[in-house]
Amino acid sequence: TSKTLLGSFIVYCGAFLFGMFYPFVFAFCFALGLRLVISKNIFPIKNYPLVWVGSSLVFVSLLAIGSISNFVLKDGVVSFNSLNSVYGDKMLSFAYSPWHIDSLENLSILGGGYLGLFLLTLLGSVWYTVGNIIFFTIILLSGIFFLTFKPIRKIILTIKEDRQKHVQYSSPYQPNRKKTNLSLDREVIEDEENKPSLQPFSQGDFVANDGSAFVPVPETKPENPYGHEEAFKEAAPIEKAPEPVKVEEFEPKPTPTSSFVPTYTPSSAQQSVPLIKRKTVDDDPFSSAYKPVPRSQRDASFAQEEVEETPTSVFTPQNVVLPTDTFFTNPPVIQNNEDEVIGADLMSKPQTNEITQSQMTPPRENKPAEFQVQIQPPAPVEEVKKEEPPMSEEDIEKQKEQEFFARKQQRQAEALLAKKRAKDEKMASLMKFVSDVPKSYCYALPNDSLLEEIDDSAKMEKNTQSAQDKALIINKVFDEFGVKAKATTFTIGASVTRFNIETEHGEKADKIATLTNEFQRALNGDMSVRVETVVQGRSTSGVEIGNIAPMAVSFKDMFQSIQMDTSHPLLLPIGKDVSGEVITFPLDKMPHLLVAGTTGSGKSVLIHSMIMTIIMRTYPSQAKLMLIDPKQVEFSRYSEESHLFCPVINKPESAILALKKLCDEMDRRFSVLSSCRCTNLDEYNALRNGNEYKYKPMPYIITVIDEFADLIQTGGVEVTHHVTRIAQKARACGIHLIIATQRPSKDNVPMIIKANVACRIGLSCSSRVDSQVILDDTGAETLLGKGDLLFKCPGKKSLIRAQSPFISNKDIDKVLQYVIQNAGEPNYDPNFLDLDVQNEEVEVGNIEGDLYTDIRTFVVETGITSKASIMRNFQVTSLKADQFLARLQSEGIIALGPNGKYVLGPAAHLEDYQ
Repeated sequence: TSKTLLGSFIVYCGAFLFGMFYPFVFAFCFALGLRLVISKNIFPIKNYPLVWVGSSLVFVSLLAIGSISNFVLKDGVVSFNSLNSVYGDKMLSFAYSPWHIDSLENLSILGGGYLGLFLLTLLGSVWYTVGNIIFFTIILLSGIFFLTFKPIRKIILTIKEDRQKHVQYSSPYQPNRKKTNLSLDREVIEDEENKPSLQPFSQGDFVANDGSAFVPVPETKPENPYGHEEAFKEAAPIEKAPEPVKVEEFEPKPTPTSSFVPTYTPSSAQQSVPLIKRKTVDDDPFSSAYKPVPRSQRDASFAQEEVEETPTSVFTPQNVVLPTDTFFTNPPVIQNNEDEVIGADLMSKPQTNEITQSQMTPPRENKPAEFQVQIQPPAPVEEVKKEEPPMSEEDIEKQKEQEFFARKQQRQAEALLAKKRAKDEKMASLMKFVSDVPKSYCYALPNDSLLEEIDDSAKMEKNTQSAQDKALIINKVFDEFGVKAKATTFTIGASVTRFNIETEHGEKADKIATLTNEFQRALNGDMSVRVETVVQGRSTSGVEIGNIAPMAVSFKDMFQSIQMDTSHPLLLPIGKDVSGEVITFPLDKMPHLLVAGTTGSGKSVLIHSMIMTIIMRTYPSQAKLMLIDPKQVEFSRYSEESHLFCPVINKPESAILALKKLCDEMDRRFSVLSSCRCTNLDEYNALRNGNEYKYKPMPYIITVIDEFADLIQTGGVEVTHHVTRIAQKARACGIHLIIATQRPSKDNVPMIIKANVACRIGLSCSSRVDSQVILDDTGAETLLGKGDLLFKCPGKKSLIRAQSPFISNKDIDKVLQYVIQNAGEPNYDPNFLDLDVQNEEVEVGNIEGDLYTDIRTFVVETGITSKASIMRNFQVTSLKADQFLARLQSEGIIALGPNGKYVLGPAAHLEDYQ
């Protein structure tokens, strides 16, 4: 594409915007064109929202990350002023013109193109290079997460569905290790001619194929010790029979009988079953070989006998009673010492295979049993307690959840008790500073002897020599551009030097203002140049340039001038102007003050000098201070000061509550003034003079708010409402505001507050926009910092440039120590003591922290990682639960197990998460 004129232009545009990533854009456009030809649905956003979001985030983060090397230069980072020039130089190495590509190899130096460099420059003003890298890395990972979320989720769901479809089965061939196999080894012999032998067996073998009791037949026929020899031979003729084994008769013993009657009746199907050969037992007295009688002959012989009753058997473990009047074809069944049943088949009259209820009952007394086996009752068996069935996984999880929330509730209760104890202790410690009787003070107010003098006279010589050289440069610029003007004199101030410019008759003073950039260029880029078209009180114009060696304005010199003025008790020091004149203004005439400036501009020092002026010129019964310090470090040294209206407020939530109560105090004061028919606090104090016991004291309340922007971000509309009410009405009842902020934007300083705060001080600002917001005019962006300010006050249209006084921490501590020793402890208002306590009660519901911390604690303590449990116990949606699980997995709290389920990860065992 770069070989043609149009192709070079397209490549140039793509490389300019996207740098080395422009082929991705071309490929996307090509794919989009194909889709336009094939389908009318070009952007399937409804079907693939996460894919589009993820692709956009990945592409934007790649552009920004690719431009990191361009963003970081030898002189620092790229700013908005140098963005176009820096990127223009990079483009020259790639293509000198849009119509001809010089070197495609230099494409990599463009990085992510103009868009990527613009994003880094836009956000680099907030958090610089490291912040950019962290931010865009997070964006890249988020995009990758969105791209891979659906595929991973689909894989997990597929695995779960496969598991649910899996059918469980059972088989008798599965090994059962818990039970002992009591059956003997058997061999099946299908040849009926070979007469198999049956060996002794255990009780577990008393089951035939059809489920009836089965009694084996011995292998050989023993000698018949009971008579009936002829019937015995006819029933079981055996050739070559071995020597019969004599069976000893056992004396029966009277033992309890058993009602168990085993019977066996062979069926036609059972007669075809092959006989089973058993292994012999050497140590058995009945282990000699017996041959069984054929079943056909045995059944025929049984049919000839007329037996009315079924033989009844009663088993005994030790003794066997065998009556002689009963016909037997096989030896009896006895039990050896090892409780193993050994004997022959007990045969009876052919009948059904089922055991009837009559067969399970004992024989009648009038009919003798064919044989009875008496057994002794077995030894009593200890009752085994039934074990409870094991709990399911759901029951275990529910039990763990109940235990966790019980512990959590206990921790919350303990936290509430601890907060209540802290509340009581704090209230007890603060109540000692509350007095129902107004205190009277009579001590010598601190004077300037407690303050130290600052001597910067050594810097005066350097500034004088530098001012002479600058005057020659200014006159040279006038000559070069044909402006009929000349710098005649100059005045050296603390931080700037003002050159007085006289113009010839007929020359406009506006021409001097058009040469501001030329003055800066001639002075080697000195950005402190400020042109004042008309100097107040003079017939000349002025060019102000910063001193080479700035000098400090001593607070002691300022206070000496203020101390002479006794007409205004709330006179505040502003600073010294270029002419050395002390600039002051009474707070009750302002009646509120807004101070803005960046870090290092001298804002905090100016606020301290104003507070110290009030403390050194008034008694605690005349003026009270309410100090709001979100940074918790600026006003910490005033914690025991006698002028405090309430303890120093450090929390934004407490500050919002204090402002609300201050509005209530304002309404109360207006009701008091209305009842006394007074229009302002001065008239009330005049009425109270001489009638102190009739009218309660009503001191001034000066509320100083540091970091007002932070308070606005926390309270928002509520803070704006309270501050606006105080700014509109509180002047008459003696309540005044001094507001300080670092970011004087329109969001942090609303227009409704600016409209009611006419007196403003602008210190060094970062841009013209900030200067416009705070002063309604430009100029604050050219200030030098360290107390260099512009003062806008009612009654004067022009801005006053001055240098604010400097007071050291050593001087502040000396004055505070003197006041505390003479005035004693502060006297707080009882209505403003429970600010922190009420704030703690508001935060009771958030004792455990944020939701993610609760979920992380729940997972670590219980080990439950299921998504359903998190959704059920913490009332979150499915998407939110997935986000929490993804965050837990990224921190190593959980990990993906082998079965596709989450398990506890290695980080869950660390002490930080326990």
